[in-house]
Amino acid sequence: MATAAARKVCDSFAPPENVANIIAGALSDEKLVDLKAGPSASLIKACRCVLEQRPNSVPDRDLEFTLCELLNDIWADKAWRAVFEKAGGKHTDELKNRCPLKKILEGARMALSFGNIDALDAYFSNFSRLATHATMMQDDTRTRAYYRAILGNRPDFEDKVVMDVGSGTGLLAFFAVQAGAKRVYCIEASPMAEVIKQLAEANGWSDKIVVVNKVLQEIRDGEIPEKVDAITSETLGNFLFAERGIETVIIARERWLKPGGKLYPSHASFCIAPFSDERAHRGLQVSSKNLWTNSDFYGIDLTCMEPRAFKESFRRPYSDQFHPDILKADCQTQIFDFRTLRSEELTRFKVDFEFTAKETCLTHGIAGWFEAHFEGSACSVILSTSPWDTLTHWWMTRLMLLEALAVNRGSAIVGSISFEASRQNSYKCALVMESGGTSRENDHLDLLDLDTAHRHPKHKQKQITTTTAISMIDWESTKATPSNPAAIVQDPMREAKLAAQRSEAAIGGPVGALPSKAATDLQKQDNVATEDKVRPFGSQIKVSGKAFIILNEPQSVAQWTKPSTPLVLVGSLGSSLLMTPQEQPYECLVEYVNGGAGISARYWMESNAAGEMIRSYVLKNQVPNTPTSLTSQQMEAFDLNKLFLVYDAMKTQINGNGH
Repeated sequence: MATAAARKVCDSFAPPENVANIIAGALSDEKLVDLKAGPSASLIKACRCVLEQRPNSVPDRDLEFTLCELLNDIWADKAWRAVFEKAGGKHTDELKNRCPLKKILEGARMALSFGNIDALDAYFSNFSRLATHATMMQDDTRTRAYYRAILGNRPDFEDKVVMDVGSGTGLLAFFAVQAGAKRVYCIEASPMAEVIKQLAEANGWSDKIVVVNKVLQEIRDGEIPEKVDAITSETLGNFLFAERGIETVIIARERWLKPGGKLYPSHASFCIAPFSDERAHRGLQVSSKNLWTNSDFYGIDLTCMEPRAFKESFRRPYSDQFHPDILKADCQTQIFDFRTLRSEELTRFKVDFEFTAKETCLTHGIAGWFEAHFEGSACSVILSTSPWDTLTHWWMTRLMLLEALAVNRGSAIVGSISFEASRQNSYKCALVMESGGTSRENDHLDLLDLDTAHRHPKHKQKQITTTTAISMIDWESTKATPSNPAAIVQDPMREAKLAAQRSEAAIGGPVGALPSKAATDLQKQDNVATEDKVRPFGSQIKVSGKAFIILNEPQSVAQWTKPSTPLVLVGSLGSSLLMTPQEQPYECLVEYVNGGAGISARYWMESNAAGEMIRSYVLKNQVPNTPTSLTSQQMEAFDLNKLFLVYDAMKTQINGNGH
């Protein structure tokens, strides 16, 4: 057997004691020998296990030197070679050459990006159902961000070769085809590969879609015969890292991306901040005692398990939606650049932090989320999962302390989150926080084992036929309940988001039917102020040759901001963004105002339509045959400013709420 021969070489080689057991264990594992794939592939799997289990005390370089010496000895061993020669096949030709040390070690490092066989089966099984993908696709924030990023950057896709890593249903690949891609390689290891083919055929794109139904790390040389111009991916997990999908993108980049090629997304901002949430912390304490405080459970005393149950409850990352008012210090952000990261950098790493408390309180842990950045040749887009923006299917994640940490306003909160890759295709984490000489920690947090019991999404009905409606999560209306009078922490990415939105406005959005000059029209009008302030109702602007007036119409805002209503960017107004319905361009404008409490929407109506609406409203709601009543003919003579004043006064009187 190959393992017996390799183990014998290992014993005679006598590797250093601090790695001897790890190496011997990998070489003795029959599951890591693949006679069909050949000798190099088998050694890659064994070395991958060794690198994954490397102790912190052993430098990467020292371990690689040891492996190089051992690999040369194994490759030269007659008994080991005989096993592969007897198996036959084209891969036995490898043995005629010198031991390919570089190929084996590079392959082992690349293979670090996914777990063991059992973990892979469980992982891809989860993504083999249409229902799983439906939830992600119906997350409008996610899907629309990818659509805008790809369709808004046609120069990066038009007549280009693209790779879609972790393709799922092929959604991103189809966006790339819509943006003019010549060919897209869809890498999908699960049975969803068949779904991609069916959808491609149904939409007439079969000639441009090439499906590769394999784990990316197992794709052999030559199976994808060319380099690609761009790589799309949606392999981001909860707390950014949960599913280790970033490493797969890195491997695709190293093997197939042309120099200067584009990654979508190109990088991510990992955002963290300390939080205070006594209710959530107390809830975990209570739930952990549910059964294990029972001293007479059918005659059995369970109370000795109470400490363990307590720790297990707090070792599960808390996944829900929270309001930013629970954050007690300005957020810290760290960029993870997919264009330059190496896989081994994500095997074991630490995120250090230092905050200044903005309030005297008890802190209960660290809250985290991410922002995915798409930097294209034409515009930039940011996909946000922050507590200031619309909820996404990633939700948000909190790492809880076992015991609260008291902090004083102005005091430092220092510590770290350590990440160690697990064979379950995820990470084990350890949290350490210290303030005022007191330290708290929680280790063995498992990003794969999320506590999702606290998610409370709202749902909406969507009519799909005249007689059938389906229920789906309403991400837009699912809101966290405020717990404090006001938030003391602001969105750290606010300016970056506004800059990205302005870059989209500069190209008129991804819909070609909208004139590209529309975004610059705002700057050409004398009656458009550029200062960053909220304009009062009744203000007027001109966009793309049309005049608009802002009205206090909450129902119209609700109508045009539904998730099912696609909007495209047409310009900016100070730090606000102006959008118009994709299907009815310039019928109205929706202004998104990014304020301290989050993003709110306001409604601008086209002036002629506004005049008609106001006249109808006044005639319908005024008291007839009084000295102040107006006729239709009288109102026809009013300009829009005077009409608005009449309308505004009447609404104020009727609703009893001034503007």
